[in-house]
Amino acid sequence: MKKKLISSCLISTSLMILESHTSFANEQVASVQTPSTHNTRQSRTPYNFSGFYVGAFVGGTTMNTKVENFLDLTAIIPAEDTFINTLNFRKSSFMGNILLGYRKQFANQFIAGFELNGGFFNQNMEKNYDAQTPNLGILNLKMRLKRSYSIRPSLILGWAITPRMAVLGSLGVGSSRFEQTLQRTSAIANQNTIHTAKQWAHSLVPGLGFEYALTPHFSLAASFHYEFFQQLNFNLPGVFDTTSLDGVNRSNLKPAAYNYMVGIVYKF
Repeated sequence: MKKKLISSCLISTSLMILESHTSFANEQVASVQTPSTHNTRQSRTPYNFSGFYVGAFVGGTTMNTKVENFLDLTAIIPAEDTFINTLNFRKSSFMGNILLGYRKQFANQFIAGFELNGGFFNQNMEKNYDAQTPNLGILNLKMRLKRSYSIRPSLILGWAITPRMAVLGSLGVGSSRFEQTLQRTSAIANQNTIHTAKQWAHSLVPGLGFEYALTPHFSLAASFHYEFFQQLNFNLPGVFDTTSLDGVNRSNLKPAAYNYMVGIVYKF
């Protein structure tokens, strides 16, 4: 009788120990397979590019243009002809850019938005050239072309390729302020006579950029834009003085520019 009782107690104790070990093992497996709610929430909450944002960029710009310069002196010397000079300008310089925009990131990671850019330039291109005339000899001239600032609204389309990185394309219409200066440096009549004209030039501006989120609010960004400008037509007084008898100087040019920038974006 005692042997049966002892055997029953041993069997019961063994079953309890086995059950406790099995329960502990199941809990460990469940804890490994099921992460905490906090970790799950973090892993399922990617950076979102939606919202209003501002940005500041610095970089460079390279502009090139071909200028056809028409110098008409027949108003003061009928025997003279109209002289055509072709000049090629190319200059790389510093630029800065600020922007304000809004965009929306959809469930399929597609991004669409609108932004307004303001550009500031230090582009000052100049070229010395000579105009050979039958009666006045050689006129030594200097032409200067300058762009100072621009305004550009743009449509934005992009794709969030990872939770923190987006590739963004843009298409904008820009307006830039240009200034042309003509200076005569030869010793005929009033030396160093300077005439200046200013005008706005419009451009079509496609672009491509990348943005990487450092935090939910701050991002690093890089962009490249190409500007196709309309033809510019400058009409200046000639190369002597500002009287009505002065010659006429006309310039036709169609610039193009490459802009490459890096900067930081803050999303509200």
